[in-house]
Amino acid sequence: MMKLFLKTLLAAVLLSGCFSVATAETMTGYNVNTVAVPLNDGYGLTVESIDFRNDLTRVNCKLKGRPNTSHRIDSASLAGKSATDIDGVDFNRYFQFEEDGVIPLSIDFPRMKPQKKLTLSLNGINGRADFQIIKE
Repeated sequence: MMKLFLKTLLAAVLLSGCFSVATAETMTGYNVNTVAVPLNDGYGLTVESIDFRNDLTRVNCKLKGRPNTSHRIDSASLAGKSATDIDGVDFNRYFQFEEDGVIPLSIDFPRMKPQKKLTLSLNGINGRADFQIIKE
């Protein structure tokens, strides 16, 4: 009876560790200064939040451009770390700004500590666009 109790207790402890939720610190209130954007790209960026999680860092932002124009993002980096995934557009594929000129993006990067000043670089067919992200 005691062995059954200990086995059940051990199984419960192991399972609770498997289903634990990752902690995150979501920071909002970032301003974006455009450092350099290729002249013929003409797009801007606003950052809604940055999630500093245990498993990744996610930048939730909006890409703003002239309606009915096409662009391409081939890669992205944040504080020198390369992006692992992007949602909203696909890397290495052309996309088009619709009538409102706004595309919501979520860009994932490797895990990093919360920071108040970061540089986000978007690399495309016309060169690199750098955005300085500063927490107020």
